[in-house]
Amino acid sequence: MAKALWVKNWQKFQHYKHRSPPWIKLHRELINDYAFTTLKDRAKAHLILIWVLAAGSEGVLPNDEYFIRTRIGATEKMDLEALVQA
Repeated sequence: MAKALWVKNWQKFQHYKHRSPPWIKLHRELINDYAFTTLKDRAKAHLILIWVLAAGSEGVLPNDEYFIRTRIGATEKMDLEALVQA
C-alpha cells in the first residue's frame, strides 16, 4: 500500500503554486469525467472534500482512511480504494 495519495492532475487545475490556497478550482469539465460521474454520490462528496483538504498540502495526503475521514468530517466509512481506482 502506498504511503501517500496524490490528487489526479492537481497541478493542471490549481493556479496557486507552493502555498495553501483558501479555495480550490472546481472545473465544469468534471461532469464530463466518466470516472467521476460513475462514482456513488457519497464518494463524489468525499472526493470533493478530499480535494479541499489536499489544497493545504499541494495535492498530497497520507494514505490513511481514518485520518482523511476525520479531517473532512465524514460520518460514514470512505472507500478510498474506489476513489483511487477512479
